[in-house]
Amino acid sequence: MIIFVVALKAEVSWLIDTIDLKLDQKTPFEIYKNDKISIIISGIGYINSLVATTYIINQHKNIKKIINIGIAGAKDSIKISSIYSIYKLIDRFDDSIYFLDTIIFEKASLSTYKEEKFDKKGLKSTLVDMEASAFYKACRYFVKKDKIYIIKVVSDNLQNINIDNSFIKDLFDKNKNHLIKELL
Repeated sequence: MIIFVVALKAEVSWLIDTIDLKLDQKTPFEIYKNDKISIIISGIGYINSLVATTYIINQHKNIKKIINIGIAGAKDSIKISSIYSIYKLIDRFDDSIYFLDTIIFEKASLSTYKEEKFDKKGLKSTLVDMEASAFYKACRYFVKKDKIYIIKVVSDNLQNINIDNSFIKDLFDKNKNHLIKELL
């Protein structure tokens, strides 16, 4: 089974629409699946990601890959819609650092923050999000490291802009063919 953990449905509608995935359950989390792929929508934030990841892992014993895919903010020099594999993950809750070897796309470092507002001057990574380190922390107890992937699509350059579901869906739709080729 290939499992995707995402915060927002807009981050994975490209896959739901492309492959025959059906809504399997609505609570406590929306889950879409077929016989090869399972997608869970966690909701935004650290705790949501941690709980949803643990929940979906405990439903599947034969995990081929588990992938956290979603949007991330990036430093000014990074192009919007760029895709990155995360190789270095910094948890800004406890300052723990993790390294991943599962690189498919250009690699980048990522810091997970609890809130959207943080001190940008102290940024120690190329990208930022609010879920990835929680996803990784849940995975590392149940899944072999070589099956854990974190993929981010750049949505903004840490500006205060309005990012809605339509914008997010468009970002992923632009990259749909490349994502399908590399992830499935």
